[in-house]
Amino acid sequence: MKNYLKLRTINPFRSQYIYIDTINCDADNIFISENLSVKFKSDYGNNEKYPDYIVVFCSIWKYDEKKFLKCLDKLKNKIILIRDNNYENVCDDFMSNIIKIIEENK
Repeated sequence: MKNYLKLRTINPFRSQYIYIDTINCDADNIFISENLSVKFKSDYGNNEKYPDYIVVFCSIWKYDEKKFLKCLDKLKNKIILIRDNNYENVCDDFMSNIIKIIEENK
């Protein structure tokens, strides 16, 4: 189960991602604790099926990519342990819907 999706970009120095976070933005504290610079583009919530989650669009420096993915793994563990053991199903559902939308708009 992945809680993120890497997007294509033409910028040779930055990578763009979508990831699933809680409405409390639990990932932010993890990014801060790892001293990771993340540029947030936008986030989307108000999903009737999963009201406690948001989809976040962001970009990071390519040299920080390993650190970013490590943070997202920590986010997954934190949410499963503290908030919701159904997080993996939520991510699978979100990601399959996002991939369908991307493929439909190619």
